[in-house]
Amino acid sequence: MNIKEIDYKENAKISAEMLDKYTKNKKPEALDILRKKISFVLEDEGQIVSRLTGSISFNGLHIELFITDSNTRGKGYGTEIFKFVEELAREKGCHYIVLETMSFNAPRFYINRGFEIIKKVDNTPIEGESFYFMFKSLR
Repeated sequence: MNIKEIDYKENAKISAEMLDKYTKNKKPEALDILRKKISFVLEDEGQIVSRLTGSISFNGLHIELFITDSNTRGKGYGTEIFKFVEELAREKGCHYIVLETMSFNAPRFYINRGFEIIKKVDNTPIEGESFYFMFKSLR
């Protein structure tokens, strides 16, 4: 037996294909609701000021990465791209949105937008900080 490190993109692609095939064999009705990646930016005056990536799988949206340029925070850009993606999730039939964040990455932003803290792990990823798993129902 041998465990080795390989290229992330290659591994993720093959793993997703294998998981999709497995899921389709177990749940054929899942054919139309398997993973779909999303990726959006918000531009203002030709400059990208906010970015968001995620994936829709079955009836949920998982937000993977979300960032607003530090020079433009507080101007509503993050709120705008978040509203857009939430509406997209509803249109795609999602019942919920999940995400993970850290105490130093504005958990209050998500709470103010209706997210609940499902799990908080203190002193993670570093001493004095917390990891949050958050959920928002779209029903």
